[in-house]
Amino acid sequence: MPSPRLIGSPRAASALACSGSLVAVSSFDAPSITVWECTEEERDGNEVAPLCVFTVRGSRCLLLALSPCARELWTLSDESIQAWRLNESLAWDAFYEASAAPFVASGILRCASGGASTVCGGAELSSLRNPASERWNTCKGSDALIMDAQFVSLPGVADFCGVAFVTEDGACNLWDTDAAEILCRIADPLLGDMPPTSLAVWDGALCVVGDEGNFALVEVRKGAMTVYDCGSICAGRDAHDTMSQGVTGAYWQNNLLLLSFASRVVLYDTTAGRILSDERLDEDHPEIGSEEDSGEERESEEANQETETLSVFPSADPPETSALRSVSRNSLRLQESGRAAPKRREKSLNKPVTFHKSIKSSGYGTPPQVRTLFKTAKQERNAKSKNARASRGVTEALRSRAGGPPSYPCDCTPVSEKLAVPSDVEAKMKHQGAVLKVKYSLDGSLLGSCGSDNAVRVTRLPLSKHKGDGSSFIGHHAKVDSIDFSFLSNLIRVTNIPSRPLLLTGCADGSAMLWSTALAHPLAVFAPEAKSNGSASSSNNTNGGKVQASFFYLDQFVLVSHGSMVRMHRYEIDERAVAPSRDVDTQREKNRQKVALHSGAGSANQKVVASWDCSTEAKSVNGFAAMNAFHSHLVLLSRSDGSVAAIDVAADRILRVSRGLSRAPHTITLPTHALHAAHPPGAFDMFVTSSTADGGTLQMWDLRQREAVQTLQGHQNRVHTVGTSISPCMRYIATGSEDNSCYLYDVRMGSVQSRLWQPHKDTVSDVSFHPVVPYLATACHDGRIRIFGS
Repeated sequence: MPSPRLIGSPRAASALACSGSLVAVSSFDAPSITVWECTEEERDGNEVAPLCVFTVRGSRCLLLALSPCARELWTLSDESIQAWRLNESLAWDAFYEASAAPFVASGILRCASGGASTVCGGAELSSLRNPASERWNTCKGSDALIMDAQFVSLPGVADFCGVAFVTEDGACNLWDTDAAEILCRIADPLLGDMPPTSLAVWDGALCVVGDEGNFALVEVRKGAMTVYDCGSICAGRDAHDTMSQGVTGAYWQNNLLLLSFASRVVLYDTTAGRILSDERLDEDHPEIGSEEDSGEERESEEANQETETLSVFPSADPPETSALRSVSRNSLRLQESGRAAPKRREKSLNKPVTFHKSIKSSGYGTPPQVRTLFKTAKQERNAKSKNARASRGVTEALRSRAGGPPSYPCDCTPVSEKLAVPSDVEAKMKHQGAVLKVKYSLDGSLLGSCGSDNAVRVTRLPLSKHKGDGSSFIGHHAKVDSIDFSFLSNLIRVTNIPSRPLLLTGCADGSAMLWSTALAHPLAVFAPEAKSNGSASSSNNTNGGKVQASFFYLDQFVLVSHGSMVRMHRYEIDERAVAPSRDVDTQREKNRQKVALHSGAGSANQKVVASWDCSTEAKSVNGFAAMNAFHSHLVLLSRSDGSVAAIDVAADRILRVSRGLSRAPHTITLPTHALHAAHPPGAFDMFVTSSTADGGTLQMWDLRQREAVQTLQGHQNRVHTVGTSISPCMRYIATGSEDNSCYLYDVRMGSVQSRLWQPHKDTVSDVSFHPVVPYLATACHDGRIRIFGS
């Protein structure tokens, strides 16, 4: 019998509910619900028109539930939980609404007649017996995750409203929603070592089903639950047909089980212990390689790539042919200079003792120490400085004994007020044009900024001590679009240069420059490779678009994106060229090389070891994000075609994370691997994209699931590129906005936590969280940088 086709169904559905003849589907990218009615007459037809379409409050509906009488519908969105009732005009009227804040993490929504609703969030279960009272009862059986829950009606017991639920440890519970207590519980695992996945009820009986088709039948009474049958649907079957793809639903009626697997539907008779029907769901689908499909090989390859598990943490070492295994820094420098490696000078011991440069005195000629009664002002300052250094040493020693460096206060209140900074300090940090990017160094000692005035500014912190002092770097010939700090601070080992993080800036002309915060000239210039005729390679693919530069692979490489190209450079810092020389001719040659660096051509101490061209899929790369705090192989890209892709640098290939979105993301952000906050490894597989969709949208993604798990809206972003930043505690996401404000989102609540609008006078273009203390720096188009605290 041909099945009906539902007209007007959304392209991607986030939830589905069925009861009686009604089918309700929610859209994945819109807060709309579409309802169809499939009667007996319409089931033989080919098309069924929607009964009605209505909108819920929020940006997307997460869960749906229809009552058994098919007259009530409950919806859970990212902002609200609502109850709807079908009226005589075949339209849905809302009769209950509440905030969805306590239920955002819910995975189960059930509905019973009379307005009763049950939602589940993790290990807690909440139920609303009477919507008029607006009183929610909460139940927690144990710390185990609740896998499924269903309303239960007991034979011979009137007006009983109970909920049966199973947990990840295999226990089964019966909860009285009116009395708000658990009536009975089976603590022993029902399915042995296999966790339950689905639960179904029927006339005083429960059916608990596991992943591989094993089941348990439970008789329910008000005071007790008893297991009276158990088995496995896969027992005695062939090894190649174990149906281990997982159960997605279950139904129990008159000793017959109807189970829905990922690729088949099975009807099982528990009394006879045999399968009555086994129907595959993909029999009518055309096979790969048929003439009906076009581009089947490419689609098959993309499907295989989309099923791979992605993570910022590598699962294996890079192969020997990978660019990540390029030559070491010292070998690269010697190969390019054409000189052989210097031999180590061995210390000669065949010398008389009297030929040593200095001999320790015997002490006979040492003059007696004279005690000074009065000290000069300079001697007093030196003594205080010595005592201060000694006290810092004691403090650091005590801190190391207490557990290392200071930890970020993860339980702190969100930033809400602008810190009081003197006007002369703010004037030192001000740019002559719009500030486009701002970023803290990993240790929080430096604050870097760049803007449309072609200048880069690094301010030393804290401001109370250094009074806005820092350095300005002039050398770019166009606006500076990006700024980044190195993970390590000892990349330059010269005695007269302090150990500080290196600075990397990206310019709109497609080049990037490497700086030391203690020197006025760049250490290296990264530019596209030049052809034999002197023109830049792939010039057609590097015109237009913004430029981004970032350190990668524990500062061993530099990534630069421009147009549709992403380049990976290997660089070398020659300490002899950095240190000043006393020889006039040598220093003159060094100065000539410094002037040549400002010409825009790539310097000799860098080399392009890998590049990726995305012009076949997109016109340009809008931005990228990569981990630098450890050896990660993955680089995430946001492209102009609306897709999010990932470069596996070790395998030298591009993988698709998501298909085209409504608007192309202009910014992609990974969590900063903060040294002062501890998180599980899975937390760093989350990333955030920002786009101009719906006037400003943030989307949180899980790299392992390759889908957006949460949408955040509230700020304004229609024209400019605004940056985002994830707090070190991973509880807040900050973003700039075109309404002269900075918005702070609470990840757990999925809503705006606060709006920082004073005293910005123009678009807030970028934000950055301090890695050690709860501070937030904002960059504004009015040329100023402001710092907010809690």
